[in-house]
Amino acid sequence: MEMPAAAARTNVSARSRRVLRPGSTGTDGLREVMGFLLLRVEGQPQVVRMLILTSTDYPREGAFSPSNGKGMMSTTSTEATMRGQLLDAVEQVFYARGIQAASMSELRDVAGLPLRRIYRLFPSKDDLIVAFLRRRHERMMAAIEARVVAASSPEDQVLAIFEHLDGWFHEPSFRGCPWTNAYSELGPTNDAVAAEVDHHELEFRALVTRIVVDAGYTRDLADVIYLLVAGSVTTAGIQHALDAAVQASRGVRMLLTGPQARMQVRPGR
Repeated sequence: MEMPAAAARTNVSARSRRVLRPGSTGTDGLREVMGFLLLRVEGQPQVVRMLILTSTDYPREGAFSPSNGKGMMSTTSTEATMRGQLLDAVEQVFYARGIQAASMSELRDVAGLPLRRIYRLFPSKDDLIVAFLRRRHERMMAAIEARVVAASSPEDQVLAIFEHLDGWFHEPSFRGCPWTNAYSELGPTNDAVAAEVDHHELEFRALVTRIVVDAGYTRDLADVIYLLVAGSVTTAGIQHALDAAVQASRGVRMLLTGPQARMQVRPGR
């Protein structure tokens, strides 16, 4: 009589723990467990199938064991490396060609990772897109902040935003705003992507506002500058006008020197 699947899984797990010698890892340990169990599951195809499937997940040489104590850190580091490798591939495939036009098979080939591994790291294509957008967002925010810190005057602090945009527009890989692109393709019908795009827009506008206000200019001026920032991104992406940030910065420079640009300091403060 064929053993029920749930009971078979329990027996496999229990016997595996008993037969595996302390410190056995990787292929040696796997070979030991498989040899013991396969002798006992003849005529039980469900168990054989489980053994074949789970054997691919068994720790490889150097994985965590009581004897080395390094596996957890090594696994975490390896997973982080693979995530970065995969998100780099998303840049090349989804951002360059479009989310819907590109396939997961293309992503697999560029990333050099099997599809099963990709889906373990990111269970769905939506998860991949959201992670890609979040990484782009964090890198962009950090890069602008660094330029602002390095600026030598309040005016240069504001113009640092446009210096960053100008460098971005002239990158060979520039294909417009990734958040606008993602929303145009998926946002109206994809809550996760729409929420990530909203997160970027709100955080980016808050950053621009803070930079302008901290430099001593009015919040009203910050609103106008943000519209020039957003307009230059759209112009560069849609019209392929790669000097859009330079043109916008000229207008911003005129605004910053206007009579109403600076915040008024009230007497006694």
